[in-house]
Amino acid sequence: MQKKGFELSLNFIVVLIISIVVLVGGITLTQQFLKTIGKQEVTIDAQTKRQIESLLIDGHQVAIPIDQTRLAKGDSTTFGLGVYNTLSNGITEFRVAVSFARAYDPLNREMDPVENPPAPSSPTYINENWVFGRTDSEFDIETNEYKLIPLAVTVDGNMDTSLNTRAGTYEFNVCVCPCDPADLDEPCYESDHHYCQNLCMDPNSYRDNIYGKHVMKLYVIVSE
Repeated sequence: MQKKGFELSLNFIVVLIISIVVLVGGITLTQQFLKTIGKQEVTIDAQTKRQIESLLIDGHQVAIPIDQTRLAKGDSTTFGLGVYNTLSNGITEFRVAVSFARAYDPLNREMDPVENPPAPSSPTYINENWVFGRTDSEFDIETNEYKLIPLAVTVDGNMDTSLNTRAGTYEFNVCVCPCDPADLDEPCYESDHHYCQNLCMDPNSYRDNIYGKHVMKLYVIVSE
């Protein structure tokens, strides 16, 4: 009986050790997987960094050297944005927003809910499900310095609620908004933190509030 009990205890210990090893291995693999995803979302490749820095040195306040990519549904990419602070008024806080503007089908016809359906009824769904870091991401950039900012975009299966994503070209506005911390009444500091995002949804009406008065563009070509 004692020998049998000893064998059972030994078997239990072996099973316990194997279970712990499997658990630890699973946790490690999960952590590595999550780290990989995070790097894919936030990393700007070295070549794009050099291109951004070259444009900023040449005098551009805002630069996106590669503004177009081709993706399938479910795929993601990261664009590189550079912002150079040339302001002389002491402002060092900026917000960056990306907002869906319009879409074109493979025949270059604008998708429209009436003329060329189906089409997104508003930018809201794509802004909330395609664009990462969309909610007025805030950055501190000292005067005469620059910052490289990753803009991650993924192609969702839908382009609107219950509306599948169509093949075509999807155009996005990219806006950089300076924020004056001395002006507490400035809408940049409103509690909803959607100031720059709102400007970017209608940039022609608020161009004076956008850094450099210039709206950058991104184009995502979605394949079948």
